[in-house]
Amino acid sequence: MNLKNFLCKNLPPHLYEKVRKHWHNFKEFVGVKSIEKALHEQGLSEFAYKLSKIVPDITYQYTSFKLNTEYLVTKVRALHAFQLSIVKEAIKLLEKESTNNFTIVDIGDSAGTHIQ
Repeated sequence: MNLKNFLCKNLPPHLYEKVRKHWHNFKEFVGVKSIEKALHEQGLSEFAYKLSKIVPDITYQYTSFKLNTEYLVTKVRALHAFQLSIVKEAIKLLEKESTNNFTIVDIGDSAGTHIQ
């Protein structure tokens, strides 16, 4: 049973009508809060915030669609924080294990946000 059906069966009709009218906003709110909670649990909230200060506008991160909702922006910022946390760990490992200098090249398919 999906959430909409569950609410329909378990809420009084007048309350369900209010929820139904604001369903999209409700889903957006829950999605954003879920991602924020996951960032916090993974210890990436502060890193995601720092990245947002480096690249404040990611509306045109992708060429095929705009990031034009709070949910999409939050989702992509969380993805960036996760991806770059892995990159940071890899660089630390390379620095620890390597006695040579090395060059990092970002060959990507988007707006170049990661290299920034």
